[in-house]
Amino acid sequence: NEKWMRETEVEYMIDYEALEMTGHVSEKPHVVEIDVSAESEIQPLEITVCLNETLNINTRKLYGMQTMWNGDQITISARCEDANAVYRIGIKKESGELRYIQGRGSILHTFTIKESDNYAVYVENRSSIPITVTGEAYYYN
Repeated sequence: NEKWMRETEVEYMIDYEALEMTGHVSEKPHVVEIDVSAESEIQPLEITVCLNETLNINTRKLYGMQTMWNGDQITISARCEDANAVYRIGIKKESGELRYIQGRGSILHTFTIKESDNYAVYVENRSSIPITVTGEAYYYN
């Protein structure tokens, strides 16, 4: 229970890194983007995607592009083995718009869809070393 409580507290921690941010794929620095959505088996209504990746420096890994509607939600729960490494969890619209949370260790966040479109969950390494991230993402239609 103690471990669960510590990880859950991350969701409520308010600091400059825990705020939801936006961006676009065209922003610098250049990040290598790997899209594994074609490999994912997408099913309607509620979809779970497992995250288990070793990411090189400046690498963003995409999972499961899915049509989402205004008001739908995507929840991402992730943990990085290296508690000092900075990484992002987020969602990417088909147009390239990014929404993300940046942090260290365990991160849990629910993104509420503001505009109907196709979205993919992603994990991005923002550290100067390769990192391993595990977790799950849930698409709720």
